[in-house]
Amino acid sequence: MRSLSIFFYIFALISVALALMLMLILSLFVDLSDSPFLLFPGAVILSSWYGGIRVGLVATSLAAIASRYFFIFPIYSFNLDIPNSIRLGIFISEGILISFSCQMLRNATVRANETLHKLKVTENMLEQRKQQELNILESITDGFFALDREWRFTYMNSLARGILQDSLESVLGKSIWEMCPLLVGTEFEKKYRQAMETQVSVTFEAAITVPNEIWYQVHAYPFQEGLAVYFRNITEQKQIESALRSSEKRLANLASNIPGIIFQYYQGVNNCNQFTYISSGCLELCEIESNKIQTNPSLIWRAIHPHDIKAFRKSLKSELNPQWHYQWRFITPSGKIKWVQANARCNRQPDGSRFWDGVLLDITESKRNESRFRYIFDSNMIGISFFSQDGEIIQANKAYLDIIGYTTEDIQIGRIRKQDITPPEHRFKYEQAKQEILLRGVCTPYEKEYIRKDGSHVSVLVGAASFDNFQEGGVCFVADLSASKQLEKQLRQHAIELEYANRAKDEFLGIVSHELRTPLNSILGFAQMLQRKKLTEQNQAIAIETIERNAHKQKQLVEDLLIFSRILQGKLHLVSCPMNLVNTIKIVINSLNKAANQKSIDLKFEILDFKPVDICHDSIESKSYLPISMIQSDINSQLWIEGDSMRLQQAISNLVENAIKFTPKDGEVKINLSIVEERNEFLQSIYYAQIQVIDNGIGINPEFLPYVFDVFRQADSSKTRKFSGLGLGLAIVDNIVKMHGGKVYVDSPGEGQGATFTIKLPIKLNDKHPAPVNRDITALKYN
Repeated sequence: MRSLSIFFYIFALISVALALMLMLILSLFVDLSDSPFLLFPGAVILSSWYGGIRVGLVATSLAAIASRYFFIFPIYSFNLDIPNSIRLGIFISEGILISFSCQMLRNATVRANETLHKLKVTENMLEQRKQQELNILESITDGFFALDREWRFTYMNSLARGILQDSLESVLGKSIWEMCPLLVGTEFEKKYRQAMETQVSVTFEAAITVPNEIWYQVHAYPFQEGLAVYFRNITEQKQIESALRSSEKRLANLASNIPGIIFQYYQGVNNCNQFTYISSGCLELCEIESNKIQTNPSLIWRAIHPHDIKAFRKSLKSELNPQWHYQWRFITPSGKIKWVQANARCNRQPDGSRFWDGVLLDITESKRNESRFRYIFDSNMIGISFFSQDGEIIQANKAYLDIIGYTTEDIQIGRIRKQDITPPEHRFKYEQAKQEILLRGVCTPYEKEYIRKDGSHVSVLVGAASFDNFQEGGVCFVADLSASKQLEKQLRQHAIELEYANRAKDEFLGIVSHELRTPLNSILGFAQMLQRKKLTEQNQAIAIETIERNAHKQKQLVEDLLIFSRILQGKLHLVSCPMNLVNTIKIVINSLNKAANQKSIDLKFEILDFKPVDICHDSIESKSYLPISMIQSDINSQLWIEGDSMRLQQAISNLVENAIKFTPKDGEVKINLSIVEERNEFLQSIYYAQIQVIDNGIGINPEFLPYVFDVFRQADSSKTRKFSGLGLGLAIVDNIVKMHGGKVYVDSPGEGQGATFTIKLPIKLNDKHPAPVNRDITALKYN
């Protein structure tokens, strides 16, 4: 729009420039001083006509400037005297008047064009509407014709022309009595003339008997110019009505022999409702005679149970489907409550009324059975589902859904089919059961598995039966066998564990007898040799040292058995107090240095960096924040925890002793002490004192790692025989650490690659530590 406006202003400029150019050329031949505005009015007219009043005013201004400068004396100047000013003012006034007039004329032209366009559109719409009306009249299933007041045809649709077998052109303008002489003197003529005279529409049914009886339903509507008539051939309907009347007696006889009630109920548009027919079965069902109900329909409605009246009325009002199925309760005059079911079809009439044809059945007994089954269904004592012929589950109780892991929404969208939730390896059982149901209507209960929604499998016991020879699907009963299967599995596992435990105990007793007998043999042998006094002084010293060593070993074996016995009986108690874990580890190292030196094993103790600033400084004290090697004996670090130092000495000693035992000569055993942070389920920091015993010994098979701390579990009992010991040390460690609220675990890359045992003991923060309590492992007592 903006570019179009600019174009109009450019057009005004060009028009004025063109007029100026022509006048300049003309001035070469004619003196234009007396006519300085000669061609400019034309430019103004053109500009205002195409661009409107604003463009016209612009053209007027440009023309005034050009005429003054080029054609009014003195030329090439804008100075004006009074006469020329008046002339120029008159020109400008004329230009304004011309612009305004052109604008008015332009607007009038636009309005005229718009009016003309609207008239054409209206004319086209009227023509289209007329054609639509004719098309409708041609396409309707009723015959139609129109008459003028002289009874001449003015229009006739194709159906009516088909009856007369004439074209439209041949009937237009001709009298109805001339074209249809059979109508003269009949009900048709009487009603047509009545409608024309009274100007009131009439509807009637009449027959033409020649050559065959043909019945018509006719609607005649008078109007100012004549009469419009719709008619429909109802011969077939009349024949049907006659046939119905003739079969009414047969129906009455038949209805009396059918259980329940056969009825036809008329529902009028003005609440004129009645039973047009009701069979004699109502006496048995409702305890009311049929003729009384036909006379007073309210008798049967008053018998409806008060709790069902509202829903019953709603079902009738909201029923848009021609089929109506509903169940409700009756209270008979004798006080009996009966369940009835109505199945009816609605026949809607042109006037809006409806005829309900149906049957009323006594379903009291089936309702009782349904109530019993519903109680079982809702009790969820067992899984129950209903399925279609193709195996789709259409309804299930909560117990069934819990078994398969699906929801009611999954059933509603048709997501579950019995064959889809059956694993492939159990599919043959499903097919066998299906064939058995087809043959016998029921299948023998069998065990199978279902695939739950999450993909897991569940063991079930399944039984099923069909409805109506499988045409209406069937019902399935399912019992969850998970608990029994789990119990069976646990019993089998328990039997295996008992067998293993018995075998392990037998092996353990063999080991105990061997371990007790071996040092006793050494002690007894050397004691006898000392008794005979046949040993040299040097050999006597060796014998005494051997007796002492085996006596200590015997003592250790007995102590391990006593501790393990107390653990099994739950009688092992802790004496907890603040303790310096560094000193405890040093005591263990000092007690095992000799054993390490005998195998040339490098035994190291290293304290890793104690840097965490959020740990109470009263709990941790160190002279250095750098890792400290504890090979030297002058280290004076402290790490305080709450625990039984004697028991923890024993636990740490067992790990270090095992590491020395299973590490070859010239090997290395390292003890690391550090503080580690872990977070609990609430993301709170928990700090542990972590003790790691690392060796490069024989290692552990990764498959045996989960069983390292189990009682009577040994990766290879031959190692126990080779390295001596009862194999109870790690079980004792596990129990002592757990009694302190800690945890212990082991890691090993594999056999021959060493092992790492880790103990984690909780650190209680903000506790002032007292003077250290030193308890030597050698002072361990079993009270």
